[in-house]
Amino acid sequence: MPLPHIHHARPQGSDNSIVRELVPIVGNRNPAIPWAMQMRAISLVEPSRLVHTLTGAILGCGGWVLSRGANDSGAVNLLF
Repeated sequence: MPLPHIHHARPQGSDNSIVRELVPIVGNRNPAIPWAMQMRAISLVEPSRLVHTLTGAILGCGGWVLSRGANDSGAVNLLF
C-alpha cells in the first residue's frame, strides 16, 4: 500500500551546497573549535546571574558550555 504523503518526499542528495563553514574561534586559552560559538556581552545588572541563566538555557537545549565567565565591570563571556 503506497503512503499517502509519498509525493512530499525529499529529493535525494547532499546538503553540502547550503552548508558553509564559519571562521573558527581562536582564543588565548582555547584551540580552534569549528563547532563552538562565542558570546560576549555587557550586562548592566548582575552579570553573574545572566551567565547562570544563559548557561541553564544552553544546557537545557542539549548544548555544552565549554567556558563561561563574568567580571565586576559587567562583561560576560560564554563559549558553547
